[in-house]
Amino acid sequence: MISIENRKTKLRFETSIAVRGRAICVEVTPYTVIVREKGRRQKYEVQWDSVYWLAVKVLVDARRREKKARKSHG
Repeated sequence: MISIENRKTKLRFETSIAVRGRAICVEVTPYTVIVREKGRRQKYEVQWDSVYWLAVKVLVDARRREKKARKSHG
C-alpha cells in the first residue's frame, strides 16, 4: 500500500453526494482531509483521527438503536 506522505501528486476528488445542491470536493493530505462544496472557497479541515472516532460513534449509535428496536419488538 502506498502511503499518502509518499505521493507526489495531490489526491483530490469530487463525490457524488450533494449538500445544498453542490457536490462535495475532498482533498486528502497525510494528516487531514479537507472538504468543501464545489464552487465554494470555504474549506473545512478535519484530522483523520476525528474521522475515525466519528465513524466509531456512528457505528455504536446504530448498534444501540438496533438493540433497542429488538427489545421493543419482542
